[in-house]
Parts: sequence; structure tokens; C-alpha cells
Amino acid sequence: MLGLQIIPTDKRHPLKLSSKGMGELLVQINQSVSNEEIYVNKVTVGIGGTGTNDLGLGLSSIFGLQLIDINERKLEVIPENYFKTNKILWSKPNIQFKIESIVDVNNPLLGKLGATQQFAKQKGATKAEIRLLEMGFNKIINILNNKELEVFIKSLSGAGGGLAAGLSLFFEADCISSFENIRTNKRLSKMMEQVDLVITGEGVFDKTSLLGKGASAIIKLSEELNKKVFLCCGKIDKNLIKNFDSVVPIEMNKLTKGNEYKKYFEKEVKAACNKILAEISE
Repeated sequence: MLGLQIIPTDKRHPLKLSSKGMGELLVQINQSVSNEEIYVNKVTVGIGGTGTNDLGLGLSSIFGLQLIDINERKLEVIPENYFKTNKILWSKPNIQFKIESIVDVNNPLLGKLGATQQFAKQKGATKAEIRLLEMGFNKIINILNNKELEVFIKSLSGAGGGLAAGLSLFFEADCISSFENIRTNKRLSKMMEQVDLVITGEGVFDKTSLLGKGASAIIKLSEELNKKVFLCCGKIDKNLIKNFDSVVPIEMNKLTKGNEYKKYFEKEVKAACNKILAEISE
């Protein structure tokens, strides 16, 4: 819903994008539960690869959150307005279910390794915009601290452009890393014990992939079980190749679209499978 890949390249401007679409979905679920149309005990939000960098405020705005400037004027809830904010209006809504988030990386909300400085560039932000985004996040957190809300900055997740942090702050959502979710999955561990080799994948495997992403958990678990690991990816940091028994490239032509893209992808996956088969047959 908020994925970077569904946002056209010319629309990738994190300062102007928000997570309100996710909020609208949660409102619909909540209404359906209230009307007894469905029964939901818990909603799990998978967070990773987002095109937004808004601290989850867009989502929260659908439930009534407002940003107010120093002149008591209401601001549009988008990141370019965060540094202008003087006051936040919020009261926790009546939600009929528990919310939890499973995040793809274990990085802090703020700072050099945080949501903005680590990932905003790949979402389309310039250096100047990254500085503005970071300044806005700091302003929002400072306002929340001044309101004496229970905010522990060091424990807030930077995953999903701060979406996980927003869910924790405003909805008291539990935040679980995909790494731990996989590592503690007894069913998956049992299945992996019975296989001879493991194939996993990542679009781009770089240092951020080691910040708790699912692929890194699969790799770690495979090592513990002494299983051979094949990584299929479009690109890999050459310094990380040593972590794998074999790296299988999947080349993607960015100019292909629609059905052509699907056919090209299927062709590349087939080629990757043939390479794996050739290697294990040697």
C-alpha cells in the first residue's frame, strides 16, 4: 500500500507523501469490526520498503491527529510541515483490535543510522530534503516529550520511514523484528532442518540488509543448521558475497513494464533456477 515500487519515479518526494492510506484501511477494518461484519483480534502490519517517511503521522491523522503551528493554524499532515509544528492534538481512538508491526530492519528512528538519514535517499529525497525531514522528526519528538508522553526515543524503530515508531507512539503497537519473527518460528526451523539447501532473495543486498531484514535471519538460521545458502538478488555489495555459498544474479530491465516485465522476470528466475541446479549437480 505504501511501497516504494508502486510510486512513480517522478512522484517520489517524501516531504509531500504520507501514510494516510494505511490509516484509511485500518479505519475500514475497525468499522467492520464495530458493525460485527468481521471478527478481528489483532492486525499485523508488515513494514518494509515504504516510499513514505512520515513517522506514521499521516496514518494517525485519519484517526484525528492534528498539527498546529505557532499561530494556531492547522497544518497539513505531511513531513514538509513537521518543523513548523508547535502543537500536536491527539486522543487515542477506540480501536477494536490490537495492532502489531513486523519490521524489516532494526535501526533507530533518529540519527545517522535512523529512518531518514539511512533510507530517505533511496525514496527520492535530496540531501537538503533529508536535513529537513530529520529536523521535522526531531521537532515532533520534542513536542511529544514536552507533553510528557511516555516516549523512549532509543527504543523507537526507524523502519518504514518511522511508520513503526508512529504505531508504537500513537496506538501502543508492539514492534517485532522480522529477524526475531523468523528466528523464533519453530515451524520454520523444523522445516529447514529437513532440507539440504536454502534459497533466499533480496532486491539489493547491502549493509542495510544486515540490520535485521528477513533474509539475514534466514542466512543466520541456515548457518546454525549448517545448510548451504544460495542468494538470488539483483545487486549485492561485493564485501558481503563471502556470506554465501553462491550468489545468483537476477537482472531486471527497468524499462520493461506490465506483461513484458512479468515475462522478463520469469525468464530471469528460470535462468537463476537453472544455475542453482547446475551448481548442485556438479
